[in-house]
Amino acid sequence: MNYRIERSARQELLEAGRWYLADGGVAVAEQFEWAVQRALDLLLVMPKVGRPGYVGTRTWPLKRFPYTLVYRVQGETIAVIAVAHQSREPGYWQGR
Repeated sequence: MNYRIERSARQELLEAGRWYLADGGVAVAEQFEWAVQRALDLLLVMPKVGRPGYVGTRTWPLKRFPYTLVYRVQGETIAVIAVAHQSREPGYWQGR
């Protein structure tokens, strides 16, 4: 099993990381990065652990950060389609 972070999700991830770096410093930005990596590691082992969502998607919230990974299981690949801040409009990513 492997994972792929789609372009829009990668942009969201980079923006969140930049925000944590600017607002909380290096330690907080690294903790955010670690939370994302830990979630991806779990999904690689247990891809169906996330809550079923819109049109074949699944969601998995990050620990300690207000973000949720939105992904699809596509064969042997976890395709992350959104790194969604939990205060954004639910389902804003549905066209992806």
